[in-house]
Amino acid sequence: MSAASLNADGGQSSTTNILPVWISTADNPRVEKLVYALLDMQSDSTFIEEKVCEELSASTDPVKLKLSTLLGKDVIVGCKRAKGLRIREYTSAQYTDLPSTYTRDFIPLNREHIPTCETAKNWSHLATIAAELPPLMDCEVPLLVGYNCPAALAPRQVITGDISQPYAVKTDLGWSIVGSLVADDSGDVTGFCHRVSYTS
Repeated sequence: MSAASLNADGGQSSTTNILPVWISTADNPRVEKLVYALLDMQSDSTFIEEKVCEELSASTDPVKLKLSTLLGKDVIVGCKRAKGLRIREYTSAQYTDLPSTYTRDFIPLNREHIPTCETAKNWSHLATIAAELPPLMDCEVPLLVGYNCPAALAPRQVITGDISQPYAVKTDLGWSIVGSLVADDSGDVTGFCHRVSYTS
């Protein structure tokens, strides 16, 4: 999997649907790892870093994928398909089963885009959920959950502010905050875009 990244001097700070989850396998639920997951409405499949599958001793089989991203169309890559993975919200015991999940060497993601309790405190319309978002955690971002897992992405509650302000979305995996955190009044841009489709 790859992503397009647009960078320039300066830029603006933004956050998106990234939140901490516990990941494990149905076969060995006592071995869990705390990671960040990106909930990606633009990807039709779910990806995980291969080293995390190895740490969880997840069952995998080799496959070839045809990926299409902003950086290339119909690129054939070898990877592994993991089955039986599941995740749960940071403070919850409710599990969400992941569909077949494909391994990659890394998930391209900027940790600065992770929303935290401090993000919510900076906005009056989001301050009420600040206690429900954890501070920035010292864990990896090795998981991208695509829209082939609607149970993880389905919004349960949404909080909006003015049209230019960030909004908050609650899923079964917790709250996240989406949007630019400062006014876009400069010509400098920093961007990160995922768009992934696959054919096995």
